[in-house]
Amino acid sequence: MSDQESFISHLIELRERLMKAVGAVLVLFIALFIWPGSGYIYDLLAAPLMSALPEGAKMIATGVITPFMVPVKVTALAAFLIALPFVLYQAWAFVAPGLYEHERKLALPLVVASTALFLSGVGFCYFFVFQKVFAFIHGFAPKSITPAPDIEAYFSFVITMFLAFGVTFEIPIVVIVLVRMGVVTIQQLKDARPYVIVGAFVVAAVVTPPDVLSQFMLAVPMWLVVARTCGCVAPSARGTTWGDHMSNRFACFALALALFAPAAFAQPLLITEKKFFTLPQYTTQGGKQIKNVRVGYETYGKLNAAGTNVVFVAHFFSGTSHAAGRYKADEKTAGYWDAIIGPGKAIDTDKYFVVSADTLVNLNVKSPMVGTSGPATTNPDTGKPYGASFPVVSIADFVRVHKALLDSLGVKKLAAAAGASMGSLQAMQWAAEYPDFVERVIHVIGPGLDVHPYVIEFANVWASPIRLDPNWKGGDYYGGAEPTEGLAQALTLVSFTTVHFSWAEKVHGYKWAAEGKNPGDAMGNLFAIEDSLQKSGQARAAASDAGHFVWLVKANQLYNLEKEQARIKAKVLFLPAKTDLLFPPELSRRSADKLRAQGNQVEFYEIDGTSGHLDGLFSIGKVADRIGAFMQK
Repeated sequence: MSDQESFISHLIELRERLMKAVGAVLVLFIALFIWPGSGYIYDLLAAPLMSALPEGAKMIATGVITPFMVPVKVTALAAFLIALPFVLYQAWAFVAPGLYEHERKLALPLVVASTALFLSGVGFCYFFVFQKVFAFIHGFAPKSITPAPDIEAYFSFVITMFLAFGVTFEIPIVVIVLVRMGVVTIQQLKDARPYVIVGAFVVAAVVTPPDVLSQFMLAVPMWLVVARTCGCVAPSARGTTWGDHMSNRFACFALALALFAPAAFAQPLLITEKKFFTLPQYTTQGGKQIKNVRVGYETYGKLNAAGTNVVFVAHFFSGTSHAAGRYKADEKTAGYWDAIIGPGKAIDTDKYFVVSADTLVNLNVKSPMVGTSGPATTNPDTGKPYGASFPVVSIADFVRVHKALLDSLGVKKLAAAAGASMGSLQAMQWAAEYPDFVERVIHVIGPGLDVHPYVIEFANVWASPIRLDPNWKGGDYYGGAEPTEGLAQALTLVSFTTVHFSWAEKVHGYKWAAEGKNPGDAMGNLFAIEDSLQKSGQARAAASDAGHFVWLVKANQLYNLEKEQARIKAKVLFLPAKTDLLFPPELSRRSADKLRAQGNQVEFYEIDGTSGHLDGLFSIGKVADRIGAFMQK
């Protein structure tokens, strides 16, 4: 046979192999398209994202033929993945006759292992990474936002991530081939490990979404695969040949990777439970008596014998004591500061005993998971809700009740008092009320040492819709119709005034609330931002109490430590949000200068983000290192 005839015969065989591979994919595609159907397969692919979205949320399709084409593409992808072993076998069958015996002995396990590792990477991404990343991303979404991801954008994202993790798990193949070809040596690879770490994170930053969690989940497996492979491919001291041990090495490596990789990156769940504390009687800062004061609280970590390893976390205006962790392992959403509270985190629960408690007049009084005393709770002297007779309470009253709670738990000293927004007021109040009891203050998105007069009126504007509601009745509406409309409008104002205008541009822009309903055509037609914030306010109103809202506003307005400033001895970390319009960074900077001037150790750092005041909740992970370092000082 001539060289030309031989070449043609190879081309014919290649064509036949390609036709078989394509035919297998096509047959599987048709079969999957018929049963279980392209829609079902897409729903299966979207399951990790849908499980992280709020109940009732759906994905959207913006193109005319997108609802048809995207599921078809997903079905084709599924057909290709299922047919992959057969496709690779066709490639192997074409190449194998041209290989020497020792080359075939090496190549076969490489082909088998590469298939297994690629599919392992895809599986690791789907079953583990997507669950964590989507829960992480959507766990920080403001309640005023209704997530509606586009199906085509999601498909593109999935393809990118599948390829990234599939290729990452293929690294052992690349390393072995490079070593076998003499391009690099094991020692050279070991010497290059520091550069590999940097390269892994650079690659992960490029191909993953702009969040630390998904970048970490790609970069660390990439690094570990390289490190582990270097150990696997090193020849034995007895000079054993590659062919004799390649299959065993790959089998062990693939098995270990499949079994231990998910566990290596999974953080232990922080499980907590709600507890309740009752103070038989309390005298407010204004001299009024409240009987049977009740507050709910949570703890994380263990109290040391001296009672000194304690961090108290105070919650924000509409928050509760649920600062971190979950009540049950299968809960989708963790506490609002879960990014910094937990084992190995900035506020390390392996080291610190963390306590968080509900305040007096907590807004969420209707929830069974909240313990509080306020206008909606029962006056033991009358057997009826306090209503307007409940006394005025201040931030100082919140702190004093919580001090009684800590005393009952055996706490002797606070390593830190921390909080965001209204929680930051309480944290600073702790340092002023009990200067020898508090070592550090972590003041996040706060006003500093007092509430600015401008914000006093801001808070009054928040409460105005409630006072104007006909059902308000001066606060004595309990037992009748509640001022729900006023409360919904008040909560809408809170949501709106705590975000930044760049958030409005990015999330809503000039979109209409409903397709085909131009706001210019009818007074009832709304823009998306109006509709979203109104619905959010209405939803939150059902779980909140108007009287508690008004009493909370008063407590915040009364915050002023000008006279107590000199009592503060604690180290203070100010963490304002760069785009905060409610408590701009300038307010924290002024207070930082005052404390620094009187000799306090003070640190100041701005949280970067576009969510305004809410970056103190949603972007707190960005300053985790700052908080962790501060806790060590």
